[in-house]
Amino acid sequence: MHPGRLWGTTDGLAEDWVRPHVLWLPHDQPHVLAYLRQVANIVAPYDDIVAPVAEADWHWTVQAIRSHDAGRRRVDRGQLDEAARQIQRRLQELEPFEVAIGPVAASRSAVITRILPVDTSRDVDPATMLNRHVRVGAEAAGLSMPPAAETHWAHHSAAYGRIDTDAPGLAARSDNLASALIHLAGHHITAVVSSVWLVWEQQHPERGTYTFERVQQLYLAGAALRPRPARACGPDSPEQLARHCRPAPRQCMVALSGRWCVSRTPVAHSAPHSI
Repeated sequence: MHPGRLWGTTDGLAEDWVRPHVLWLPHDQPHVLAYLRQVANIVAPYDDIVAPVAEADWHWTVQAIRSHDAGRRRVDRGQLDEAARQIQRRLQELEPFEVAIGPVAASRSAVITRILPVDTSRDVDPATMLNRHVRVGAEAAGLSMPPAAETHWAHHSAAYGRIDTDAPGLAARSDNLASALIHLAGHHITAVVSSVWLVWEQQHPERGTYTFERVQQLYLAGAALRPRPARACGPDSPEQLARHCRPAPRQCMVALSGRWCVSRTPVAHSAPHSI
């Protein structure tokens, strides 16, 4: 993982590796999972140069949020609950929409599957509108975010680069991976975006990847279900470490302020660098 992308330091707090994010998740659409599994199967033999993302952690980052709020206080569960309320209000102004998932290609830092609008007649594409509405809600809750882009770059990362592949032998491996992805280059599928998830996301630099724990699902207008928070496991106490809360199938992530962890439900947004 490129040093410029690291959230924390080796001698810093464990909580520095965890940040709130807003994600779109594909896990309720089987045909999307089937497509992404094709990508994962191609990527798997190249795990010496890329770190595949586990299926449970597949996502599109709608909005990254910093670990400290606008007042430089570490974000806690109470602020996240307020952000959920504020974002949900704004999402009621948006109707669910379709996106095209694909094509897939090896970029300079990851194996990327593009997420593109199906309806290209709008002045502002729906993914960018979704990003803007989420930002307005998060800002109303006092959260701090990276600067807004004019157009949101929607994508799914199947894997992140482990190492610099400029050396001749590794460059050949990278070229082979890119070639292996070519047969999917002209393929895409459609998916419906009707909700997003507010999550705690954790960066794992030693593994070159990210995981997340779901906090609350938030719905666009017309979605039938109302938001439901993820089930809590373990006391919400500053003295209780997250390792004492062990829901199946995976242990809760490192605790944040308030030592909150949520149960795992089986179910980074940045421009490319180099595989």
